[in-house]
Amino acid sequence: MPELAEQGFIGILDQVYASGKSFVGNEVVVQFRGDDGTLQRRIVDFVFQPVRDERQHTTGIFIQATDVSQRVSAQAALRESEAKFRAITNSVDQMIWSTLPDGFHDYYNDRWYEYTGVPYGSTDGAAWNGVFHPDDQKRAWTVWRHSLNTGEPYHIEYRLRHRSGEYRWVLGRAQAVRDEQGRVVRWFGTCTDIQDIVDAREVLSRSRGELERQVDLRTEQLQQAEEQLRQAHKMEAIGQLTGGIAHDFNNMLQGIVGALDVIRKLEATGRTASIPRFVDMAMSSAQRAAAMTHRLLAFARQQPLAPQRVELVQLLQSLRELVRRTTGSRSRWPWPWTRTPGPPAATPTSWKAPS
Repeated sequence: MPELAEQGFIGILDQVYASGKSFVGNEVVVQFRGDDGTLQRRIVDFVFQPVRDERQHTTGIFIQATDVSQRVSAQAALRESEAKFRAITNSVDQMIWSTLPDGFHDYYNDRWYEYTGVPYGSTDGAAWNGVFHPDDQKRAWTVWRHSLNTGEPYHIEYRLRHRSGEYRWVLGRAQAVRDEQGRVVRWFGTCTDIQDIVDAREVLSRSRGELERQVDLRTEQLQQAEEQLRQAHKMEAIGQLTGGIAHDFNNMLQGIVGALDVIRKLEATGRTASIPRFVDMAMSSAQRAAAMTHRLLAFARQQPLAPQRVELVQLLQSLRELVRRTTGSRSRWPWPWTRTPGPPAATPTSWKAPS
């Protein structure tokens, strides 16, 4: 291979033969001439090892070479990929981290170190949990172990120590990367500061609570106003009822008092023959008063009343003599009715003729 001589390998062989010392070349670029006569660039690892006889004289050189072109290309591609990955992860605002399949943290982007203020590499392995709030460390470990054991995505909110020393709320996420067989080969995760969102949630919660308290207070005020209005209506109704009852009782008492007054006058003049009739009138008024009392008690006990047909002409005629005696002989009581205007239905002591 004359092309090798031009690349200095013959000189290296002469040096090894003369010195008796081996030579190791790693990832050496070599130009080989192919079958088509063109030079092809290859990368090789090789060893030139002297061969000695029993007197330790160099009698030849053992040559071993391995083509590592693919390996070197793969390493170069990997370095380029890692450089691109670091450039991308360091260009975003989020903190990005990565772990081995067992959860060992071996990478954080620059944002992580800028945010936490910890030295580079100080949170590798399991040391990351030390920058979590003490009250969140156990919970974070539990959630992370669950994801490692099941392969499920990691999702948690926790408090992370900022470089200022303040603990701020952070959203942590991670996703597993799997190979063709479904085995987890790496985890990639992010940390996002959500302190502003948490603060907004607290403000919204307080605002909602304040609104609910205002609604409850207004509802209570409306209920109180409604109760006061109901009480006012009740008192008005009670006042009207009391006035009606007082009027009815006054009429009944007037009947009793009037009858007794007539009886006293009859007794004083010796006309006792007419006394029983006025006694009956007084008893009738007393019975109507008793009936009204019964009706009031029934109303208080919410018992239904039992309206009856009232003979209005007969009722008025029974009062005619009592009224005349009470008001004096000179009073006149017009009597326009010869029959009842309509058969009213009422209790015997309360009636209203149809209009």
